[in-house]
Amino acid sequence: LYDNGIRVSGLVRWPGKIRPGSETEALMQYVDVAPTLLDAAGIDPETIDPNCPDAFGNRGFDGKSFLKVLLGEEEELNSYIFAEHTTVGINGYLEPYPIRAVRDKRYKFIRNLASKNTYSIGGIHKGEPFTSWKADAANNPILAQRVQWLSHRPTEELYDLQTDPLETRNLAKDPAFSKIKSRLASELNRWMKQQGDHGLATEELAKTRQNKKRQETRTPRKKGRASNDVKPS
Repeated sequence: LYDNGIRVSGLVRWPGKIRPGSETEALMQYVDVAPTLLDAAGIDPETIDPNCPDAFGNRGFDGKSFLKVLLGEEEELNSYIFAEHTTVGINGYLEPYPIRAVRDKRYKFIRNLASKNTYSIGGIHKGEPFTSWKADAANNPILAQRVQWLSHRPTEELYDLQTDPLETRNLAKDPAFSKIKSRLASELNRWMKQQGDHGLATEELAKTRQNKKRQETRTPRKKGRASNDVKPS
């Protein structure tokens, strides 16, 4: 849930509406996209029932329209954005390793809900460069710390994204940032409660919410021709 994992670019073109070349650093989430598209189509998102109530029974969208930001009428949208990560069901996972995060304009707070478990997924820990890093770490204490970090995170992480954009200096135990950590932790607690997120208990139910692996029939490949499921361009 570091910014390298959750921050993406969004490109919008709407001649006569959105100023060409304009940019915004407003905090947005994927849940804001649907309300925005409805708003752009002239439909008030608040009149739509997505039929997915939250833990309190509220039936509206979790997100909100950022149309006014796109049109240059406003500069901000969300004070906080939230993110979550699950390992259950991911290829190569060993143990549940639920991670939750909240971010404002400057700071990010990350909570590792099962920090005593081993964080392991196929895309990171089962091949290169992680394999060679582990071998080289025997004679490199600094590398050994990074290898350890990739499998075992602390319970809490706090980063100043303005001075530390790569999130390498954890400030969670620094007394100077205790009020900031407390504020972000409270916002994260509020969001998890609203989402019905019970942490590790919810993580262990992840497989019940994931699609079963599709059983696909494949036509044997013929020499010199593409298979049926991959068409040449």
